[in-house]
Amino acid sequence: MATQWKCPRPESGPESHDAITRSLLAGFVAPGAVLAFGHEKVVAGILQARIFAVGVALELGLSAPLHALVERLGVSDRWLQNHYPVKTALYAFPPPELAESLGAAG
Repeated sequence: MATQWKCPRPESGPESHDAITRSLLAGFVAPGAVLAFGHEKVVAGILQARIFAVGVALELGLSAPLHALVERLGVSDRWLQNHYPVKTALYAFPPPELAESLGAAG
């Protein structure tokens, strides 16, 4: 299930969705690995959800409502609940995606 971004971004340049996706994935995907377009978007969305969740928790506390995170992230409630059925999974550290990339790089 690909991320359907709600927030507008330019089609190219450092603020485009593609540039942000590549930046997010740089530390979490094994060097030289090529992800399918849909999978790339999903992994980037999952990582961005983790980042934004920490920001929202610092701002509003761990009991922050889900809609605050959904608004900040720019995805639907359903997308977030499909990827994080348990809200506390958003705060997993280190992120499971990092472990996968370290295993693939080694």
